Amino acid sequence: MPNHTSPASLSHLCSEQNHPDHQQLKNEQEEMIKERLAKNKLVEEMLKMKADLEEVQSALLNREMDCLRMAEEVERTQTLESKAFQEKEQLRSKLEELYEEKERIFQEMEMLRKQVECLAEENGKLVGHQNLHQKIQYVVRLKKENVRLAEETEKLRAESVFLKEKKRKGMSLKDLGQLPT
Repeated sequence: MPNHTSPASLSHLCSEQNHPDHQQLKNEQEEMIKERLAKNKLVEEMLKMKADLEEVQSALLNREMDCLRMAEEVERTQTLESKAFQEKEQLRSKLEELYEEKERIFQEMEMLRKQVECLAEENGKLVGHQNLHQKIQYVVRLKKENVRLAEETEKLRAESVFLKEKKRKGMSLKDLGQLPT
């Protein structure tokens, strides 16, 4: 018996034969679309991550620059602090020397004052002498001593003024902290 198939049944038969291939193609096409979408999503994520990385690197570079500036500022401040400390110590030493000099001058002036008092007392005693020659020699000696003491007193006054001026110009106790007097 001959096989008679109608065109409709033939097309149905062809579509049945092609149907599994067609479904497979459709599945493969859907799979490719999914893969492309996944790939595009990965690319987008990668680009976003790259942008985030660049942003973080830029922020890190800014922080590193800030750290370098801060380190330079700390070093500069430490240098200035060290220099100021050295200057303070030098000034403290000078002030101590001036205090010692002042004390020495004060003691010398006190000694001279006592000598003047003794000489004045002796002068009073000698004024009462009857021997005119002794009186004259004594008065000459007193005058020489007075001249010498006046010169020495003037010298000490000049030193005192110099020290006071030196102290006034550059050194005050507030700047140097409290020092023993």
